[in-house]
Amino acid sequence: MSKDLIAAFIRQVREQHGAQIDAINLPEGVEAFIRECLEIGDLDTLVFMLKLSHMMGLQTGYAARAAEEVLPKDGSWGAIKA
Repeated sequence: MSKDLIAAFIRQVREQHGAQIDAINLPEGVEAFIRECLEIGDLDTLVFMLKLSHMMGLQTGYAARAAEEVLPKDGSWGAIKA
């Protein structure tokens, strides 16, 4: 995938879902940590964080798809009860 395609994808997602994504609160200190990584040129850590986020997103998507395959299609599974 080219740099231009990645940039276009990010722009499209930002246009379509920017408000929802901006509303997500990251843990305290994350932005300062990222800023520090940028300032010292620690690309390895930033790429690792992106890979970790990507992997976690894939796992979440897989789990959601797997749940769709086992839950009754008619919604009869009802609410979660303690």
